[in-house]
Amino acid sequence: MIAKKHGIEESTIRFRLRKRKAGEALKKAGRKSVLDIGIGSKLAEYIDVICNLGFSPTIDEILSLVGEFVKGQQLNAPQFTNGRPGRIWLKIFMRRSKLTLR
Repeated sequence: MIAKKHGIEESTIRFRLRKRKAGEALKKAGRKSVLDIGIGSKLAEYIDVICNLGFSPTIDEILSLVGEFVKGQQLNAPQFTNGRPGRIWLKIFMRRSKLTLR
């Protein structure tokens, strides 16, 4: 009988540790992000700069900005409606980027 640690099979723990030591990437849960990490961080920096300059973009302005950016870069974004992200996407993006609207 295989011992379980916190409800996880010991073989699963060993498999994941072997993968990590070998330098192989483990699969992450959920969908792949629409924006690459580098692109997302640059976009977050841009939004942060706008806010620090004293301009307070509205939610709709940010969504339009992201939509125009995605269209301009010709990125494939099937989750976006008419090429524009939704409010839920923005909420997750802001949390991940540690941004707040003033």
